[in-house]
Amino acid sequence: MGHPLSMDLRTRLLAAIDGGLSCRGAAARFGVAPSTAIRWQAQRLETGGFGPKPQGGDMRSRRVEERAADILALWEARKDISLEELRIALAEAGLTVSVAGLHRFFARRGMTRKKRDWDAIEQDRPDVLRQRHYWFENQVDLEPERLVFIDETWTATNMTRSHGRCARGERLRMGYPHGRGDARQRGAEGSGIKKCMTRPVPARADWW
Repeated sequence: MGHPLSMDLRTRLLAAIDGGLSCRGAAARFGVAPSTAIRWQAQRLETGGFGPKPQGGDMRSRRVEERAADILALWEARKDISLEELRIALAEAGLTVSVAGLHRFFARRGMTRKKRDWDAIEQDRPDVLRQRHYWFENQVDLEPERLVFIDETWTATNMTRSHGRCARGERLRMGYPHGRGDARQRGAEGSGIKKCMTRPVPARADWW
């Protein structure tokens, strides 16, 4: 961005106009574009001043902030939405904004990208809520030494990389192992792991 022309030049050019020169004549004398002289003269007649206007800064945040409710509504509906997906959704709603502009929008509100905490959506089902409340209310009667914690871990052998590098125009041909998965169930008491079982598929209710 160029620097504004000096106040000394502006003063002398406008003084020449006051002395009888036209805007174009004054512009030719002081080596500026005719449109510049016309703009300075119009600014002086309209505002009384002819100094340079502020340059730089965020010139579009006001337009984005006017649609803050729409932006936050889209975010509230899908809190894991990416900025690019949000930009596309806003464009469909008639607001053109860049990904960087959306980043600044959320930054002004102290909202940053964070790792998602995973909660099972089944927790909100009425029947599950009743069972959870029953569980919490009866924990005081539990005997810790009799508790057995059951955990299942899933492993897969086909987790090979899907991308690599090769010459342009050639196919990337690579071998990969035949994939299968195993489910490992373990039972643990206060004194340590008591049971361990491995099955080729996830556990079903009848196994427990």
